Amino acid sequence: MRNVLAALVLFAALNAGAATLEVTIDRGEVRGPLEVHVGTRLEGEESLRWMGIRRLAADERTLTLDDLPAGIVAVQVRGAGALERAAAQVRLDGASARMNVPIRVKTIRGAVTDDGVPVAHAKVRFIRNDDLWDAE
Repeated sequence: MRNVLAALVLFAALNAGAATLEVTIDRGEVRGPLEVHVGTRLEGEESLRWMGIRRLAADERTLTLDDLPAGIVAVQVRGAGALERAAAQVRLDGASARMNVPIRVKTIRGAVTDDGVPVAHAKVRFIRNDDLWDAE
């Protein structure tokens, strides 16, 4: 009996503040499948904990995430292209919420040079200011 009671108390503690997040992806020009990465940052934590990946088919644009803890929830969306990326975050307080994540693909052109000489096979890394995504 004590074990059952302890399990119920633990279950209630883990699900306290559990929320549902409805995510809509504004795909813009992105037509292929997407990977949706979900992370949380609980109160008192500095960095995100990435929890899992959901995949959306080319014709899908919405998903529902259940049983999320209270705190910051980040959603990162990745398409096949290096800059087909978008991210957003929301603070959950135990209630249900909605989030829109727009993907705005841009073309960036440039040249990598060393003292005016082109650098062969150079790699450039793009990092979003809030560290929610990067691309090479």
